[in-house]
Amino acid sequence: MEKGQANTVVKVISVLYWIEAAFMLLFGLFILIMGSALGALGTAYQGMGMFGGLFGALAAFFGLFMLIIGVCALVTGFGIWKHKSWARVVATIVSVVGLFSFPIGTIINGGILYFLWFNDDVKKLFN
Repeated sequence: MEKGQANTVVKVISVLYWIEAAFMLLFGLFILIMGSALGALGTAYQGMGMFGGLFGALAAFFGLFMLIIGVCALVTGFGIWKHKSWARVVATIVSVVGLFSFPIGTIINGGILYFLWFNDDVKKLFN
């Protein structure tokens, strides 16, 4: 693989991280807003009591967590685009976790790990 092809592979990996970030940010915002609203509505009903508030709090926590992960994925995508070595390490950690997303996540994250760590031309871009 020549340098131009290696650079294209790195750009594709960064775009994959941006797509992941977009989904995480959208779903995180959706869960944060809708879950909190449903939690607030649940407390208004007579039999729900604390369960509505608990649901709202859990939804808010999970939504915020997804927003934080989305921002991290966005920053990682920009770091990979700019060939930053820290982004390669972060992408490795995320890809190792993503290997458990069988079957498509395993294939995509396995490819990302292969190119980031075992392809000499891609490794040269990050050094």
